[in-house]
Amino acid sequence: AVYFGVCFAFWIATRMVGSSGWGLYLMVGLITITKFSDAGAYFAGKFLGKRKLCPNVSPGKTVEGLIGGMLLAIFVSWLYFSVFAPLTFGSGQVRVSWLGTVGLGVLLTVSGLAGDLLESIFKREVNAKDSGRLLPGLGGLWDVTDSLLPAPAVAYMIIVADWIHGPGQ
Repeated sequence: AVYFGVCFAFWIATRMVGSSGWGLYLMVGLITITKFSDAGAYFAGKFLGKRKLCPNVSPGKTVEGLIGGMLLAIFVSWLYFSVFAPLTFGSGQVRVSWLGTVGLGVLLTVSGLAGDLLESIFKREVNAKDSGRLLPGLGGLWDVTDSLLPAPAVAYMIIVADWIHGPGQ
C-alpha cells in the first residue's frame, strides 16, 4: 500500500508542476519515455540479448535489453523535451539541460526495471503468472503499468534539480 501510495503521490506532485499545462505535458512525457524504454528493452533483448540480467526474478530480461531500453529512452527524452517542448510552449519557456534528457532516459529505464522486477517478485510470492484478468494476453493491469509506478518519483527529482524547466516553474 505504501509503494502504491507514494508512487501516486508523485504523479499528483508532477501534475501540479508549473503552469499552462506543463505538469500534464510532463506526465505524458514520463509515460511516453518509460513505455518507449520498455519497448526498446524488449526488442534489444529479443534480437541482441545474451546475458541474463536477473534470471531468478525475471528470466527474460537481459543486459543488452537494458542498454537498448536506455538508449531509446534517452533519444525519446531528448526528442520530447528538447525538440517538441519548445515548439509546444515556446523556446523561451522551456530550458532543458543535457543532464535532464540523459538523466530522464537512464533513470526512467532503471526505475521502470525496478518496478517490473518488484511486480515479478510479488507475483512469485503468490505463485501467479499474471497480475489479473483485466487485460488478458498482457498479463493484467499491473503487468502493463508496473514500470510506470516509480517513474514520477525519479522524474520529480530531476524537475526539482531544475534539469528540466518549463512554464511557471
